Amino acid sequence: MCAGFESRVREAVEALQGGRLYGGTALCRGGRPGSSPFAEIEHIAIRAAIILEEARGCRVESVESDARGFDLVSRRFRTGDSREQIETRFIEVKGRAGVGEIALTANEYKAAQSLGDEYWLYVVFNCASEPQVTAIQNPARLEWEALSKIDCYRIGADGLLKGAS
Repeated sequence: MCAGFESRVREAVEALQGGRLYGGTALCRGGRPGSSPFAEIEHIAIRAAIILEEARGCRVESVESDARGFDLVSRRFRTGDSREQIETRFIEVKGRAGVGEIALTANEYKAAQSLGDEYWLYVVFNCASEPQVTAIQNPARLEWEALSKIDCYRIGADGLLKGAS
């Protein structure tokens, strides 16, 4: 790797660790008016991922609102040639105030399976203090535990008739 690239990554890591994500103070220390703590943590995590990708020399596009199963598309181009793309990462970002478990939605997991090695999970732990990014390529290869959620409730006719007054 070139010295410039290593320097940019080192500066990005120092910015993350020093809480300089947002004009001198991390959002988790001050916050934005009207936003929830969860939204702040997610915002810090997304910003950390973008900082690291830009330090790698990539162009980053946010697709968070598109429900595509990932939050960012990061494209790296050959040096000096803005048309020859050499790498694309489809990045799902998860942030935690401290260190905790991570869950993928069904849509995110399906995207990870479909995109394979081009899909990356960036887990940002310690967003409330010193954000630390862990990048995992092709997270679908890991041993995930399937969770179920309640979509609806049902009751038989007998149960309904017993409850009728």
